[in-house]
Amino acid sequence: MMTEPFSWIFRTTGGKSIKEFNAAGGTRNVCAQGLKNILANVRYPDLQFHPWPMNTLSKIMEKYAAFEAEVNSYAVTIYLNHCSTCKGICCKPEYCEESITSPFLCRLRQHFVPDAACDSARGWLTQTGCALSVGRPPVCHQYLCDTILSMQPAADFHYALSIFSTLVNHIGKKALGRKHIVELQEASGLKRINFTRFEKHLNEAENAFKRMRSFLDGDVAKLDYLQDLKKICLPPRL
Repeated sequence: MMTEPFSWIFRTTGGKSIKEFNAAGGTRNVCAQGLKNILANVRYPDLQFHPWPMNTLSKIMEKYAAFEAEVNSYAVTIYLNHCSTCKGICCKPEYCEESITSPFLCRLRQHFVPDAACDSARGWLTQTGCALSVGRPPVCHQYLCDTILSMQPAADFHYALSIFSTLVNHIGKKALGRKHIVELQEASGLKRINFTRFEKHLNEAENAFKRMRSFLDGDVAKLDYLQDLKKICLPPRL
């Protein structure tokens, strides 16, 4: 098996670890030709940054992209020492399908062009990690690998990582009715999302990220189970 030097692209589905997801037959429920068929109809733009049109949707997408990039950067800080030596590859191409089919994630990808094209066999995974700087499916951020969790047994440490893994997913919850923003299948739906709720969730995620980061960086000794953290992820039962 190929060693992935930046295999901190851990994946979970429905709160399950990759091992649990696969054991439950999760990957068998994905059509083997699904990603290949999708990619056959994808056209990649030239490798350049496309300026945002100045409207409400574009403004909040720019904020979302900036926050996701910050989360991705901090993930390297937390996980790199452990994951750079890991022989396993947690990323699977079927997890990448949402980045192709979601109008929201596609729009992000048009403005932040990947370093490489999506491959039917490997998805966005390259020799140096994920080609997507932003616009990854929320499931890609839910790392919670057993090896990472074993770094420290403390409940506060596990809770901080639970918060971290849920931040990006939290932003898009109930963007239109009860649908997550990446579940919208029509581009026209993006114009009808609840912008107030989206921005509220983004602010909650940003605040929780600051508190979680202060704890993991050692700036505070204890992670207080405050209301703004509970909005992102419920604390463990003590």
